[in-house]
Amino acid sequence: MARSSADRGGFLLVRLWIEGETQDAAFRARLTYRPDATLSEEQVASAATVDQVCDVVRAWVGAFLVDGQKVPEA
Repeated sequence: MARSSADRGGFLLVRLWIEGETQDAAFRARLTYRPDATLSEEQVASAATVDQVCDVVRAWVGAFLVDGQKVPEA
């Protein structure tokens, strides 16, 4: 039985942190996601810039809109 688009759902969790001391500090992010919440396998990406985080989020939303295709890693 086909599900309507109103029944679909996905999730994306973004964890952000700073590594190192003030002068050597580095931005890090880990993104865990499923374009389709009914799938058991989570996908994970890492990022070191704000643009990389945005790229993964944009790809995740795009994959959700085209019915849960795999999201490319950053």
